[in-house]
Amino acid sequence: MPKVTVRVFATFRELLGKRTIELDTAVDDVEGIIRLIADTYQPSFKKAVVDPQTGQVRKGFSVLLNGQDITFLDGLRTRLKDGDTIALFSPVAGG
Repeated sequence: MPKVTVRVFATFRELLGKRTIELDTAVDDVEGIIRLIADTYQPSFKKAVVDPQTGQVRKGFSVLLNGQDITFLDGLRTRLKDGDTIALFSPVAGG
């Protein structure tokens, strides 16, 4: 089973009440990790990250796997391996 570290920032941190989540899981893609976090910590988490109409990461949000935006990989279907780090960022306003 891969061990995956998930780091959450901005409103995701507020939503989950955590900065980092360590997971030992048989889940093998990014979408599965998002679903697992929603099922374990906060049911509204998946809807906050994934647009239910498109099935893709919401516009303006970023999901990185080991520093690479999953948009340039296989999106939510990006496969995971042991030791991977996922970072989730929501849009930040201000100026």
